[in-house]
Amino acid sequence: MAAKSNVVESVKKRWRQLIDKDRQYKDIAKVHTDLVERMEKHVPKITPFSIEKEEVLAKLEAGTPLLEGKEDQVELRYAVALFRELTDWAGTGDARKKFKKWEKGLSDAHLEQVLRGWIKGDLEPFTRVTLGQDLPQDLLSVLIQYSLLPTLHSYGSALVPDKAFLLEKWQHGYCPFCGDTPALAEIRDTERFRYLRCTSCGGDWPFKRIACPACGNNDHEKLETFMMEDPKTGAQYQIDVCEVCKNYVKVSNKLQPSPPAMLLLDDLSTTHLDLFAVENGYYKGGKPDGTLQ
Repeated sequence: MAAKSNVVESVKKRWRQLIDKDRQYKDIAKVHTDLVERMEKHVPKITPFSIEKEEVLAKLEAGTPLLEGKEDQVELRYAVALFRELTDWAGTGDARKKFKKWEKGLSDAHLEQVLRGWIKGDLEPFTRVTLGQDLPQDLLSVLIQYSLLPTLHSYGSALVPDKAFLLEKWQHGYCPFCGDTPALAEIRDTERFRYLRCTSCGGDWPFKRIACPACGNNDHEKLETFMMEDPKTGAQYQIDVCEVCKNYVKVSNKLQPSPPAMLLLDDLSTTHLDLFAVENGYYKGGKPDGTLQ
């Protein structure tokens, strides 16, 4: 229990620091803290994938995420339990009663089908069980992502090689474990690299500073960095943008990689950067006209 409470206490401490400087964080802090407390009730105890080093090498060299082809081996009972827990999460807002009623009518087997379909990129089970339900689809997607995060992080942490190895074998802007796009980036031990971070599995991999993760553009004249400072907190922020595909990535400075709970905090506490980027014509994954995304 000590380790669990340490995670929650670290999150609470960080939010208190932000709230002391800017009260606008109070509501999102409450929602995120509730999320982390619920996640900590269902910490996965999984058996890592059985996969030979040669297969890991072959997949990475082919640009194939390590989870691909292993989805049926993922133990989902912790994710199912967490999903049920999250239907009562503060983040569901006015839709809480609808989610609770819907969830109670679903068996674990049906929920597992939805979650496994999600990690396979197959939305048919998701569509089938939600058909005719008056549920906000975007919020349901968030619940699924958060339900899967601890489980996928456990598998990824046990499987993904060290960062030096990834730097040599993985030069892609999508997650080497689950294949999702990065939500943000961290600059840590050197300014030669950014460490891209995935909020679907907590993935963490080095990527070139002078290159766009979305389209690969490495023309420094078509890449730009916005440096910003929060007048209330004094925090320094950075947004890296690409003028070719209009992708953007939020960047923070870290001494150590943020664990999943803190990674979500980093993302949720910088939504003003997302707003700034969109208002200036930039989008996660590139243009909304189909150029990339």
